[in-house]
Amino acid sequence: MCHHCDNPICVRPDHLFVGTEKDNQVDRVRKGRGGIGERNGNSKLTTEKVKLMRQKLAAGATTTMVAKEFGVSQEMASYIRLNRYWKEAY
Repeated sequence: MCHHCDNPICVRPDHLFVGTEKDNQVDRVRKGRGGIGERNGNSKLTTEKVKLMRQKLAAGATTTMVAKEFGVSQEMASYIRLNRYWKEAY
């Protein structure tokens, strides 16, 4: 169940609506409550660091080099280069 009131412990039927886990995730992001980018408490990166990573990658640095410099996995650096992650960092 998803919540119109965004209170996870609420059980009032008029505050709930049927939805899948994906629907709930989309609703969360649409309402600005998603832990995206710097708002993700586990993020090692900031928007400025991601912009710098993209500049270095565009200038010819490898994803391996950039990953080591910024303390992330090569896979993460690759996803950033491909714009799969950190799309908001432009």
